[in-house]
Amino acid sequence: PEIYTITANAGEGGSITPSGEIIINQGSTRTYAITAEDNYQISDVIVDATSIGAVTSYTFNNVTANHTISVTFTPPQSIALNKPAYCEPNDENYIDPIPSNANDDDGSNNSFWLGIVYPKWWEVDLGCEYDISKIVIRNYVEQAPHYYQYEIFASSDSVNYLKIVEKKNTEYAKDEGDSYSVNITARFLKVNMILNSNYPGVHISDFKVYGVPHISTWTGD
Repeated sequence: PEIYTITANAGEGGSITPSGEIIINQGSTRTYAITAEDNYQISDVIVDATSIGAVTSYTFNNVTANHTISVTFTPPQSIALNKPAYCEPNDENYIDPIPSNANDDDGSNNSFWLGIVYPKWWEVDLGCEYDISKIVIRNYVEQAPHYYQYEIFASSDSVNYLKIVEKKNTEYAKDEGDSYSVNITARFLKVNMILNSNYPGVHISDFKVYGVPHISTWTGD
């Protein structure tokens, strides 16, 4: 029988199985499984230059020609993006802080919340309870190496808080921020910024949260 080639590849954030080039006999069938990594989602699947959407599998039936299949992935949107944010007022004689700068769509030094003099707290209201799996916090990154220390707390009622993250080491601030895997159900996340090794002010330039809406298992009496 005639033989054909199917070429499969996946971008950053996931995989396709099998991958690479495989040889297949005429009339055969081959199924491909598509899997996104944690904190990514399938963006699109392209088969022979045609989009078929964000599917998790695809089957070539009765193969009679060469084929290609490729997958792209994207990270999900932060559930903290542009949600209401609050913070502790700055000390007298310092500029007023802008809490929304910490969870807007600019994840660089161009937009940041500044609390001065430390310690200062910053908080975001996600709007409802989420099952949270990951938090990424980025502090202000400067050419002169410096580090921040902080704690992150979670709450469902903005009254009772549980500490879920603590950074007390001297690891320097970096562009990609600090990433933490967590397993918590909460609506409010509060960051208590404790220290900046180079400056009396503390900064959050980006605060991202990943999770899904919490579905209560309560069914009544």
